[in-house]
Amino acid sequence: MAACDPRRDRRRVDGGVADPRRRTRPAQARGRRFPTNPIVIVGVGVFTPANNTAIMTSVRTRQAGVAAGVLNLTRGVGTSLGVAVTALIFDLAAGGASPTSLPAALAQRGFAAAVTLLAAIAATAAAVAAVRGVQPRSRPQANEHG
Repeated sequence: MAACDPRRDRRRVDGGVADPRRRTRPAQARGRRFPTNPIVIVGVGVFTPANNTAIMTSVRTRQAGVAAGVLNLTRGVGTSLGVAVTALIFDLAAGGASPTSLPAALAQRGFAAAVTLLAAIAATAAAVAAVRGVQPRSRPQANEHG
């Protein structure tokens, strides 16, 4: 497959809607889309309950409310920062072009950079989790129950 030259590639990213004035269709309409949604859904469905359980069982009962609040806060902040940083990497890799006039080659470059960043973050998180392992949980002292 030949590399795309952004100066010569005049196809435009149009949000996945085929332009009736052109004879080309977006990649999604041509059937080249990888079904990532089921993978993401299963991954989030497996990770989130286990993560929440691990966090909530690691705190004392009297701290459960605070722990739940911090858990939800960090999830929201992480989601917001994740979207913002991914969009920033996409924009920088795509050359800062306007979304309405972004050549397909630049969109592919931005997408590849964003996915590479997300894969690196996931690999780092997996490595940290593997190194950390499962910590043995000590039994709370009798005076810690409240």
